[in-house]
Amino acid sequence: MAKKLNVGIVGLGYIGKTHAQAYQSIPFCFPSTLVSADLKAVWRTSLGRDDAFIQECGFDIKTTDLDEFINAPLDLVDICTPTGMHTAYVLAAAKAGKPIYCEKPLGKDLADARKMKEAADQAGILTRVAFVMRFYPAIRHMKSILDSGELGDVLNFRTHLFHGSYLNPLRPMSWRLRFEQSGGGAFSDLGAHILDLVQYLLGDVHSLRAEMHTFIKERPSKAGSTHVETVDVDDWASCSLQLRNGVVGLVEAARTAVGVPESTTFQVFCQHGSLIFNGHSPELLTIHDIRKNTTLQSPVVDQSREAEREISKLWPSGKMSLGAFLNAHLACQYDFMQNIIDGQPSSPDFSDALKVQEMLEAAYLSAAQGGRQILLPLD
Repeated sequence: MAKKLNVGIVGLGYIGKTHAQAYQSIPFCFPSTLVSADLKAVWRTSLGRDDAFIQECGFDIKTTDLDEFINAPLDLVDICTPTGMHTAYVLAAAKAGKPIYCEKPLGKDLADARKMKEAADQAGILTRVAFVMRFYPAIRHMKSILDSGELGDVLNFRTHLFHGSYLNPLRPMSWRLRFEQSGGGAFSDLGAHILDLVQYLLGDVHSLRAEMHTFIKERPSKAGSTHVETVDVDDWASCSLQLRNGVVGLVEAARTAVGVPESTTFQVFCQHGSLIFNGHSPELLTIHDIRKNTTLQSPVVDQSREAEREISKLWPSGKMSLGAFLNAHLACQYDFMQNIIDGQPSSPDFSDALKVQEMLEAAYLSAAQGGRQILLPLD
């Protein structure tokens, strides 16, 4: 019989609901589930919303009282609040000795991220940050090929993550459009995923330069309002990176990509060929080998690595697929739950998230200084 973990979710907006759905779907996606989630408690700033959803999830405890939430019999605290609110809940969960699953990026700035990692380290708890793109099967396949060196040395890379969701100038203000609450715009929101993939696939960053623009500088305070607020986060960002191993590359993120509701690519160019990931086909990797003069879309070759489960044991099969977005969240959450049961840490954890936070901080510093080169790590 599968072991069961009591899960508490902090915040139940869009991403909180996504996490809840992923937890509940685990037993339906795997014939021999190793661990399942009992959604035990939910914390919200206010109750009275989404009552039907909360009831369907089966939460025993529904509260606005953080102490009541933290003192519940929880095996895992999942933090889904706006980024600027992560710190308070991470510190409370760490103090209580609860394993923590946290949305990305870890904090709104490097100081907060360092504080959270230090608290988790002192508490000796397991941590996970929702860099879910690591769990796309094609990304795992790409890492296996890069680690093997079969295409020779990596020369350069190019990657982007585009959304079109903020193109409408009448879209009202939200926490994502206020730097104090979010820590950044498109580059923090979307670029964090890509920066994590860079370090996962290719290695640590030595230096970077960034350029950012805000195209829609004012937005309504709320829907239908004539009162406007100033937007102080980026709509678009481009960042050039040099890795410690000499590899160079470009990262681009935008939330105003016309006609592209969502587009993600990650291209790696090597001595003997290239690897191309496209978010529209997360289970197929395009491999070009100049020695064989071949280009093929390869299904995933599942290989185990130290401290990393085979992706076939985490990613739902075609018949049970929830769609790539939910599949990735489910895989990341299911993996972490197994780590808790086994008492074994694995990436992406707060250490990985801290490196991403440092890159984000350096990028915003570079952009503010006209694209000056910033060396990592930051002091």
